[in-house]
Amino acid sequence: MLELESGSNDPAAVFLTLAMIDVIDGDASAGGIVASFFLQMSIGLVAGYVLAQLAIWIINRVALDFDGLYPVLTFAFVLIVLEGVTQLGGSGFLALYVAGVTLGNRSFVHKRSLIRFHDAVAWLMQIGMFVMLGLFVFPSEFPDIVWPALGVTALLMFVARPLARSRRCSPTGSRSVRSRSCRGSACAAPRRSSWRRSRWPPASTTPRCCSTWCSSSC
Repeated sequence: MLELESGSNDPAAVFLTLAMIDVIDGDASAGGIVASFFLQMSIGLVAGYVLAQLAIWIINRVALDFDGLYPVLTFAFVLIVLEGVTQLGGSGFLALYVAGVTLGNRSFVHKRSLIRFHDAVAWLMQIGMFVMLGLFVFPSEFPDIVWPALGVTALLMFVARPLARSRRCSPTGSRSVRSRSCRGSACAAPRRSSWRRSRWPPASTTPRCCSTWCSSSC
């Protein structure tokens, strides 16, 4: 569920941002925005899955002279999917997400090393993004915004989040909602593992939804 939520954030955010720009410019209508949304998401879903299958076929059959060229091949595939699907009128971000999920659940050569390479690239991109965001901050403006910012942060941390968590994990809440939220997340009851050396997460008779260990996930 968390992966689905993460993967759906970016395509929706990009679409809504561009749609709001069109609305401000007066170039869009409500019906057109809804139709465009379903069209872009549909193309992104289908194209991402099809291109991922094509990538698997190519990776397993191409014989590159050096193992270090496989990350170059898969990185080129990322750029092709993003730009190609965008040019087709679909959501390139959603296509990449679907392609990544599809590749992650299939077998292909050098899979472990390729996953590590793209993990490193993803972390590098995140670091670069936050550095760029930090460049928009002016220290001279801190005195005017620091207290309102701390107030909003405290409200979210100590009021809004505990209320939402208590609602999800409360025994008086809706049984179906509580069951779905706990079954589909990290708050599900721990299962016994056949791998005896694995002792994490620690066994406990207390449901994770109400334990301190999992409070951050609820």
